[in-house]
Amino acid sequence: SSGLTVDQAKQVLLVVLKHQRYKMSNPEMWIDGPWQGEGKETFFRLGYYDFGLVFNNPKGAASNVLGQYAVNTLNGDVWETESCKRYSFPALSGIQKRISEKTGTPLATDMVARDKVGCPQK
Repeated sequence: SSGLTVDQAKQVLLVVLKHQRYKMSNPEMWIDGPWQGEGKETFFRLGYYDFGLVFNNPKGAASNVLGQYAVNTLNGDVWETESCKRYSFPALSGIQKRISEKTGTPLATDMVARDKVGCPQK
């Protein structure tokens, strides 16, 4: 009822990444994070776990961050934070509904969620 753990948030993110057709079975690809704020702040973005999708170039070049994602701890809302894309599809909606029922926190409207994630209004 207090929200998602880090591992649960990663599982929600994996659902999104698989939906986006990322090959998460590739050992060169992994989820980095959660990223933390400055000092003793637990969250980089209050109420969200922030992660990066990283691809390690097998030829020795630098790793690439393929995307930056925020997962809401109380309702499972998932955003790609650089493009400000909010994910919504049936499998994810079902998971979010179950999370919201346990926490009592429904998904926010697009306007409110954009503000919380730091995305400009459309």
